[in-house]
Amino acid sequence: MALITVLVPIYNVEAYIEACLKSLLAQDFKDFEVFAISDGSPANEKPIVEKYVKKDKRIKWFEKENGGYGSVLEFGLRQSSAPYILVCDPDDTLAPKALSSLYALIQKGDADIAIGAKTYVFADDTPPEYHKAYNDAFVTLKENQVYQRQDADFHDLFFCDASPHSKLYKRELALDLIFPHKMSYTDNILFYGCLNKARRVIYTSRSFAYYLVDRPGNTMTDLSIKALNQNITVFTKLVEQVKDPVDFFWYRMFDTYKYLLELFRKVKGSRDELLDPATKLEHYLSLLLPHRNEILKYYPDYSKAGKREQAQDKLLLSKGFYKLIYRRNVNRILRQRRTVESSI
Repeated sequence: MALITVLVPIYNVEAYIEACLKSLLAQDFKDFEVFAISDGSPANEKPIVEKYVKKDKRIKWFEKENGGYGSVLEFGLRQSSAPYILVCDPDDTLAPKALSSLYALIQKGDADIAIGAKTYVFADDTPPEYHKAYNDAFVTLKENQVYQRQDADFHDLFFCDASPHSKLYKRELALDLIFPHKMSYTDNILFYGCLNKARRVIYTSRSFAYYLVDRPGNTMTDLSIKALNQNITVFTKLVEQVKDPVDFFWYRMFDTYKYLLELFRKVKGSRDELLDPATKLEHYLSLLLPHRNEILKYYPDYSKAGKREQAQDKLLLSKGFYKLIYRRNVNRILRQRRTVESSI
């Protein structure tokens, strides 16, 4: 049994998969296996991967019907028997000491999750950009510190990027997570779901993953109605299934509501098309209302909203006012959209 299973979800990445596999075989850590999982990909990745399967028995090829990123995570988690997993997207690569360094951190801190930094890379000549992998406008994570669930600074980890890059998870944390199928953004369920179960987490500012951010089809900058609906659905499914989370989780989920509302404002679509995500987002907000006290406990210290917006947010979290405040905000956005459409 390998110590680490590296899950590589494959869908229409024929141009990138070889570089990914080369970076995995270049690891100085040897006790790992690679699950290259084709999610019904229409491209021709199979002969490329099979060439590496013949070279190294640690690489295993799987094919399944298309079900989206979350279905690949479910499949890989169930097929693996390794104690630890790492997800490496097929258009990304790992630094040569990524696995050994992350595993050493896990061992050093007796941790359930190790989180490292990442490097953005681009398809053109734009220089690579180092990224700490957390929002340093709110917190500063400490190098090699073990964050324990019962300590106040464990909350700082909720400002980490949810993307899978440079994260080594204890597999058992993720086994009962439910991922919606045929949707993007399900790495949020993996990260927040596992973080809420973790006892101890360790962080390093060293970058171990090279993240290609601007390939065609990258969902990070997608402003479509479809992307908005998927974002809302993923966070709704996360909130519906989480059990006994740390109380700071609820503040971050309200902060996510504010982010989703901003996406709603920016998304590319007609006024009529926005009615569906508006309904979904209202339902998501309703799931947060029972946790008003936990949200408001942290709101004064972390919110950057002005006084007027803060007063409105407090009303928004009240059962008697949330529909009125929410619909007023949405109607204002829709009126602005109608004005723009009529001027075109």
